[in-house]
Amino acid sequence: MKAAGSKKKFRQVDLIYPVTAAHLGLEKKASHFLVVSALGADPKSPIFYNRIKGEMEKTLKGLPFRSLTIARPSILIGKREKPRTGERLAATFSFLTPSKIRPIPAADVAVSLVHEALADQPGQRILESADLRRIAAEVHSPRLGQAMSREPAVEVSHPSVA
Repeated sequence: MKAAGSKKKFRQVDLIYPVTAAHLGLEKKASHFLVVSALGADPKSPIFYNRIKGEMEKTLKGLPFRSLTIARPSILIGKREKPRTGERLAATFSFLTPSKIRPIPAADVAVSLVHEALADQPGQRILESADLRRIAAEVHSPRLGQAMSREPAVEVSHPSVA
């Protein structure tokens, strides 16, 4: 929340923007919405950060998507423009923390969401850090990697660049 600068800005970025994107997606006939939330998201939380994330999730769950995937990672680690001390400490001592709250590389969250988007299963899913780690590991496994490198079931055409 410190990066946002204020509670008002944080609310705009972490609640208003995702909900607006979801509504725009529905207008364009999107059937699957994927979003990154946070561990501990709860619309009734006394913690502002968790409450805003929970309000976002609750609002999205009420929208008529055929499929909704919510990622709830713990602390995200990886390269940042401005390193965060708390994240560096969390990464350093992650071996001491339980799996549910162990920091997770942002790249693993991204890989997992791409996998879930391609799987495109109907329904609502919440993926906690342990789920995200497992999916990323499966995607990175040689056997699954070979299966995923096959031709896509749907041909996607891209306009040529002249």
